[in-house]
Amino acid sequence: MNTPQPANIFRSAPAAPDKEQFTTLLEQQEVKIERIVSFGQRTPDGEWLQQETGEWVMVLAGTAQLSFEGEPRPLNLAAGDYLYIPALARHRVERTDNRNKTVWLAVHVRGRQKSPARGDAVIETVKVIRSSRRRRTVTARFEATTMEVRVPHTISEAKLKEIIAGFTGKLQRKLLKKQLNARHDLAQVAAALNKQYFNGALKLNRIEYVTDQFSKFGCCDYRARAIRVAHHVAEMPVWVRDYVLIHELAHLVQPDHSPAFWALVNRYRHAERARGYLLAKGYELNDERQQE
Repeated sequence: MNTPQPANIFRSAPAAPDKEQFTTLLEQQEVKIERIVSFGQRTPDGEWLQQETGEWVMVLAGTAQLSFEGEPRPLNLAAGDYLYIPALARHRVERTDNRNKTVWLAVHVRGRQKSPARGDAVIETVKVIRSSRRRRTVTARFEATTMEVRVPHTISEAKLKEIIAGFTGKLQRKLLKKQLNARHDLAQVAAALNKQYFNGALKLNRIEYVTDQFSKFGCCDYRARAIRVAHHVAEMPVWVRDYVLIHELAHLVQPDHSPAFWALVNRYRHAERARGYLLAKGYELNDERQQE
């Protein structure tokens, strides 16, 4: 057996090419690790990136800015920042450093990280209908496994490809949301946690999985007494999902992240372990906490 030899992720990085450089560092059955070197590149206007697998990404050098569809503000990333991009999340790179190279470390996780309901939300056929009566409007409908797209007769192939990609992403997320909420009774789980950790005193009007939250695991509208849980939480272990629910339920009592809020959350016996899991996935946990 040959002795493994170390390599340096920065030393072999190209100096200043005119396009991004992708280098595979390790590839096995379920994991692919690659280095990406950017020099001011960004996702073209009007385009979105969408992957079938989850991706953990970290900026090792330089700076970048990422946007997720449905999120109001882009995320600014500096050296040392990392996050997890769930499968099917539509996102784009708004910018990378155009004065210095930006070096990324990307870990692609295959197989188990796919959305659990993905198998049902399949579009097998796209049927395009061009109409001379249409001038600008485009529409799409889904029946069985076919998506029918109606577009103006004069539309270009490039624009048609962009429209189909957008409709496909929206439709898959809509189907996924419907399937997750049909398969997982979050209201029942929340009621049990409410009884166990809050003496059944909390009033919750609505709780559901949603497919438009990519940079956070959940949110609570304490005025409407409604909780939205990101669809990728359904991929996580049950004890992490329960932590997310307790975290959001606690906001019905304490809307902020004060010591009183964390005192409520920390009653959950897997709280610290779940926080570690979520941090490893790249979620920010609002760390004005742990003043116990």
